[in-house]
Amino acid sequence: MSGAEAALLGVGILCNAMQIITFAKDSLHVYRNIREGRAPDPKLDSYLKNAKSSFDEMNQTASQMGPLSHVQQQIVDVGIKVYDCVDELQQKFAELHVDEASKRGLRGKVAAFRKSAATLWRGKELEDAEKSLQRHEALLHSLLLDRICSQSQATEITSLQSFQHLDGALQGIILQLVDGSTKVSDLITDCSSNICDRIAEEHSATRTAIEDHVTSAENTIRLNICHSIAQIRQELLQIEKDKAFEKQQEQLLSSLRFPEMNSRKNQISTNYPGTFDWIFNRHLSLQSDHSFASGSDISDSDSQLSQESDMEGCNCLEQTNGANQQVSDCFPRWLGSDSHLFWISSKPASGKSFLMMFLAFNQQTAKYLNRWHSNVRILTHFFWKPGHSLERNVKGMALSLLFQVMSGRPSLGRTLYEYQPSTKHKITHSDWILEELADSLIWALKASHEPFCIFLDGLDEAKELEHLPWPAWTNAHVIHKLSELKNVKLCASSREERAFCSFFEGSSQLRIHYLNHCDITRFVCKRLETGGLNCGDQGILIHEIVYDSEGVFLWAALVVDSLNRAIRQGYTSIDILRERLEQTPSDLTTLYTDMWSRIGDDGQLRTVKETASRYFNLLITARKMDEFQGSHILDRQLFSCIMNSLPVMATAVEYQLMESIISTGREIALEELLARCSKTEKELRVVCRGLLETTSGFHNEMYCVYKGDERLKDYNVMRIDFTHRSAFDFLVDTEPGRECLQACGLSESDQASILFASYLVTARFLSVRDRYGLDYRSRRIEYTTNKEALTLNTYLKSALIILSKTGPFAEQAQRETLFQIVEKWQLSGLFYGHEDWTPAPCYKSSLSNLKLEFIETLIDTTFWYGGSSDFVSHARRLLSNYSVPILADAIPVILRALSGEHRFYNDIRALHELLKHILCRFKGIAPRKTQQQGTISSAIRALHCWYITRCLEYSLESGGFDVNDEFVDTELFSQLRATLVLETDWQYPILFEFIGSRHHHLELFNYPSTIFLPAHYALVVGNFASAYRLLNKLKIGHLSSNVDVEAPHSARSQFETIILADINHFTVDYYIPDIRLYGPIQYQLYSGLQAGTRIEEQQPWPHLLHCSSSELEPVDRSKVFDYVLGELKDRGVDFFIINGIMLPKDWDESGDD
Repeated sequence: MSGAEAALLGVGILCNAMQIITFAKDSLHVYRNIREGRAPDPKLDSYLKNAKSSFDEMNQTASQMGPLSHVQQQIVDVGIKVYDCVDELQQKFAELHVDEASKRGLRGKVAAFRKSAATLWRGKELEDAEKSLQRHEALLHSLLLDRICSQSQATEITSLQSFQHLDGALQGIILQLVDGSTKVSDLITDCSSNICDRIAEEHSATRTAIEDHVTSAENTIRLNICHSIAQIRQELLQIEKDKAFEKQQEQLLSSLRFPEMNSRKNQISTNYPGTFDWIFNRHLSLQSDHSFASGSDISDSDSQLSQESDMEGCNCLEQTNGANQQVSDCFPRWLGSDSHLFWISSKPASGKSFLMMFLAFNQQTAKYLNRWHSNVRILTHFFWKPGHSLERNVKGMALSLLFQVMSGRPSLGRTLYEYQPSTKHKITHSDWILEELADSLIWALKASHEPFCIFLDGLDEAKELEHLPWPAWTNAHVIHKLSELKNVKLCASSREERAFCSFFEGSSQLRIHYLNHCDITRFVCKRLETGGLNCGDQGILIHEIVYDSEGVFLWAALVVDSLNRAIRQGYTSIDILRERLEQTPSDLTTLYTDMWSRIGDDGQLRTVKETASRYFNLLITARKMDEFQGSHILDRQLFSCIMNSLPVMATAVEYQLMESIISTGREIALEELLARCSKTEKELRVVCRGLLETTSGFHNEMYCVYKGDERLKDYNVMRIDFTHRSAFDFLVDTEPGRECLQACGLSESDQASILFASYLVTARFLSVRDRYGLDYRSRRIEYTTNKEALTLNTYLKSALIILSKTGPFAEQAQRETLFQIVEKWQLSGLFYGHEDWTPAPCYKSSLSNLKLEFIETLIDTTFWYGGSSDFVSHARRLLSNYSVPILADAIPVILRALSGEHRFYNDIRALHELLKHILCRFKGIAPRKTQQQGTISSAIRALHCWYITRCLEYSLESGGFDVNDEFVDTELFSQLRATLVLETDWQYPILFEFIGSRHHHLELFNYPSTIFLPAHYALVVGNFASAYRLLNKLKIGHLSSNVDVEAPHSARSQFETIILADINHFTVDYYIPDIRLYGPIQYQLYSGLQAGTRIEEQQPWPHLLHCSSSELEPVDRSKVFDYVLGELKDRGVDFFIINGIMLPKDWDESGDD
């Protein structure tokens, strides 16, 4: 039941109670009139009937609500007691009543007198009844309305269509709540007036209608009121369902979204003004292909273009080249046709991506598509070879397209859940495999019943399609499937490689490099600095640049930049410029080579070349480090902490040695770092000759919240990247490019160290966290106990991830050195934003918070972002550097790091090895060191508690029948079992959380996102004896004869329920059970655990246990945590995480902070 629905029923109960009081007062007034000899009020019968009707409605509504709150129960009690008074009055009236026939004659008069006298003798009872009524009315007056229905809930109810059909008194109460009334006394006068008006109207009707018709009318009114309330409840229920689906839809979209989804698209700048207009007016391109204009001619051409671009319809012709080869089909005609596939091809760097952007977002495209189908949805994806893995593979494409299809279509999401139920459990893009994505994408496109036009740019940059002939695209068949859908048109671009020629054979095609001469002419005319040349020389130079470009736009741009530099140096002679142009290689790769070998081009050429080489090397290494990190991370905010960000690169390019960065980085001022960023942004344009550029990364603020200086944040979202794939290919795939890289003089390992140190410098001034993660920091203690609420420093996490495997640092010694640097950086408090981390409660550690945070982050990154044997071995080596007392002190944060969402470790054996390593070190302490024994014994018990509850949890994951024997390590289990020597050891308390729902069997509760709502929750204090006996019941002992799961017969089991909860979509109802209910609760839970069954659905705990509110006391949510904390302390329970009482706030809209 939603909050608004419960509020509506609560107001209904209040309205009924007020009506009962009003009718009771009127009845007493009539009774007093009769007692004083006045004539009875003819409305008396209506008073009594309406009091009975209100009483029945109140009871019916209360029964629908299940367990009532304290305030609601008070209202019902008042209604019952007042109606008892009315019922007694009705009996008195029956005694007073003498019909007219009996009053005739002497005997009749005597009988009437006797009845009146008998009643008058009870005047004292009448006064008592009136006083009792006044007390009940005063109690109602004192109640706070917002405990029944908040102002926001009342506003939600009034917005419903069926509100107008509610009873007038009920409408009046709700409207006054909307206006801010807070006490029942504010409503009494208004309610009484409404009731009196209604009674007067009904009485007037009864004087002129037959009694049967009156009864029928009253029943009709009552039925209408009930119907209107039922209608509102139905609307509220639908709203609740819609909200639940909205959350599911947001989770689905979140699982499809990845940070670089729109990175390449945003990196492509808008096409140069006036370019590509020919595609919708193709004859303009025909004119330009046969003549190259001078500067004045271009202006005339611009005017002609602007006039002819307004033409209605497409007048273009298909084109051929000189060899009669088809070079272009009519794109507008294809848009309006039933043909499904179009191929845009060209030489490298001819402007394919610019054209695809132009087409995808041009209004003309939508106009021509309307000739095929109306309301066509346009989807886009841009592959990018130098980018992260999802930018250059088919999975990233499928994620992007499915995200666009599902956005704004919640109903489609609902049907997708039915078609592919596993979709409900996707949290991040790492949860998807390509086959699932491809299947979901094709299904969604078919099921949407909408027409689509998909633009895919750069198919040749997709990793799965490299060097593979069609039809050997086994991992990319989804592209072929897209082209076969009847409601999909697919326009794709690529280089003219053999595989794509085969795939697109027979399809409509457009070859850009044969058609873009006019665009290149326009660009060159506007960009070439020809102030010192006459018009004739300008035309000659422009013509030769365009002719020599052979349709390669980037070649023309680079040549124009080179000529402009010469012109600025005073070389304005047409002969010198033409000679320079003639010496420029026509091949793009050769051009890149020439750019780095030309002498006297910029002065201090060696320095410039070395600086440029340094930028190239650092960028390539930075992308490898980011790629390594990205293959292990799920947190969106970690994508904000990347190596090719402007602040990191700006620091790295300044130094030759990592040690210099570390020493100066400790002291560097913010202003100096900002100055470096500004310098790098400008220097990049000069020394890298346009091959590198600064771009804005994905819009981090969609996902992340930054702390730190705003100016540095703006620089941090800027990335240094290659302007074009051909520049990247040149540097890594050609011998001249590799020679250019060698000018840097630094090994890849040195470059990685420099970047890593520069990254630490940036971490001094910025921190970042996930905007969509659960944020409990405003909620006091919850922040310290819920694993998902824990905020570890993102930059620290990222640094440890990079060091956790060989990756960019092949030598173990180098990684150890860097690890020590990171630890010192942490312990010196140099990472920004430490206040977000809080130690585990219930433990007092001698270690500093900085040390504890470091150890927890180390374990967290080991299992959350890796989990492999290499990761764990690395963590074990690092923990070996700590003394046993330090390790024992850190056990709470180590176990907290291993909890939460670490449900599926990549290598469970590696986890066991780590736990055995820790246990072995604890047991190796000599008994004589008694001052350490207390701390170490507590640490071993904590480790034992954690492990045995995880054994229980994993054994229940498959429904209580199949045991996850991989999680139970016999050696570790036996070692821990051996620590239980004395009978008192078996009494050590352990905390259990149980969860079960209508959709999922009962299990131990470990992570909030795994809840299937609605659900039942129980927080129970047990002990080692009860834990081992439960393990035995679950038949875990059959795993090995060496595993002893039996508890001694003399060991007493403990099972004390601290709190129960009914968890719904928007509310959480908590109860404190009486000690008499411990047995029935244990029976319910054990039965569900052993049978692998679901607790009876839709039945709250009070119904399941058949108990009263005195045995199962409702408790206000705001008091739950303090109550639980006190109970656990009283029982001596150590705990790290309690999920159930820390549910996200939006699951309980009425919860207090």
